[in-house]
Amino acid sequence: MSALSFGKRNRYRFMSGGNLDQWKPIGTEAVYAVTYKADAVSNPKKHTVVFFGETSDLAFQAEMIRNGHQQWWKERGGTRDELFLFIHEMPGSSQYERTTVQKQLVADYDPLGNN
Repeated sequence: MSALSFGKRNRYRFMSGGNLDQWKPIGTEAVYAVTYKADAVSNPKKHTVVFFGETSDLAFQAEMIRNGHQQWWKERGGTRDELFLFIHEMPGSSQYERTTVQKQLVADYDPLGNN
């Protein structure tokens, strides 16, 4: 399973959930990143973040995460298969802790979907 690190002040390791359409969610607290490959041909491993989110249960919110982001992406001219999910698990974390990480990452990267 591949991983990426995000964060400029503090680094956080995110594990790949794969293509958002085919993602198999697990029920855990986490911060997640929705990404796409801006240049899949020349730089296939580079992902651009379009959204950072947090949840107390990935499995419970999976359909909302999947459908909400795919619809948003489609409205901007993208296709469903272009979106990927990366997960930073935070078992036992509070909403405050997850939101703190999410806000820091949004401040670092300013993703389109968080505006």
